Amino acid sequence: MRAHRSSACRFGSGFTLVELLAAIAIVAVLGGIVLVGVAKVRASAQRTQCLSNLREVSRGLLLFAADNRGRFPALFLGSKYGNKGPWSQQLVDTGYLSPPPHVLTCPTDEEALKHTATAATATTDYNRKNVGRSYAYAWPAMQPVSGEANRHSPLLVNQVGNPASTFMLVEFRQSTAQDYRWINGCFVGRDIANPNKTQPHGSRMNLSYLDGHVAALPPAEAAKPEHWVIQ
Repeated sequence: MRAHRSSACRFGSGFTLVELLAAIAIVAVLGGIVLVGVAKVRASAQRTQCLSNLREVSRGLLLFAADNRGRFPALFLGSKYGNKGPWSQQLVDTGYLSPPPHVLTCPTDEEALKHTATAATATTDYNRKNVGRSYAYAWPAMQPVSGEANRHSPLLVNQVGNPASTFMLVEFRQSTAQDYRWINGCFVGRDIANPNKTQPHGSRMNLSYLDGHVAALPPAEAAKPEHWVIQ
């Protein structure tokens, strides 16, 4: 007597159509889980790298001050003061930091990283020196005396009464291709920590303090006035 044959459609491998579709569905689900996990790992690595960047830039600022009689680099030095540019350019040009896009740019800031793309094709001496500098971190405490005319006045170490609670560096984001190298890319106010804004690392911002330590804070904490004012 002949054995009964299954009426289900079978493929050369011996799988039925239902089994094959089930296997495809399982693979798709597993693939989605893996992609989510990879994205979380990547975001975590970027947050960690950003904090490391902030720590290194803070160290460069403190070393600069130690070597210059307690004076941090001025917020901005124009043509009247040697045309040395913003504080971040001063640190690079004096050897306290490596050039961007390394420690001066958060790895999540794609807009800032775009500013490095044209460095290889610069055609003038000005561009060779400046194009590609993506200074994506800003220092809210850099200008101790308000007013544009006082941008050259350096902050002194002995002016800082509470370095462990006053921000040295904050993350700076722009929605347009504005030049990160200049004044708006090196000085910001506490409105940058507005809770209604999209934060660089999920629900938190990476920051460093004037004593050199770093932290990741929620916007509500980062926006507190005492963190932004030299006391």
